[in-house]
Amino acid sequence: MSNNHDQAAERRKDPRLPISVPVRCDNQNRFIEGFSEDLSLSGVFVATEAPPAIDDVVYLWFERPSVQSVPLAMAAKVRWHRVESDGKISGFGAEFADLTPEALVLLREILDDSGTEPLMSF
Repeated sequence: MSNNHDQAAERRKDPRLPISVPVRCDNQNRFIEGFSEDLSLSGVFVATEAPPAIDDVVYLWFERPSVQSVPLAMAAKVRWHRVESDGKISGFGAEFADLTPEALVLLREILDDSGTEPLMSF
């Protein structure tokens, strides 16, 4: 993993939960599909082979496990890429931007419904 990932772990404000849900990313009308690997109230890691550039502001849609017909949408800023040992980028970490009260409630529902324990940062 890249050094950017280690620096991001040190700055996290909220505990991350290992939650895998489909994520669709709109990056200036370039749509990217992926899956979340972890999620918190302040950000997400999205596994994908075609991540947006660092510092891009993107719009993310999360499929809510309990309510399939109502996706959760929010803006986020790409903060880092995960770089594998072979040099390929396999995803990105993003920080949520300007969460509305409604988005925060829905995000809390996803986190509360997950039944998982927070991930530890090393």
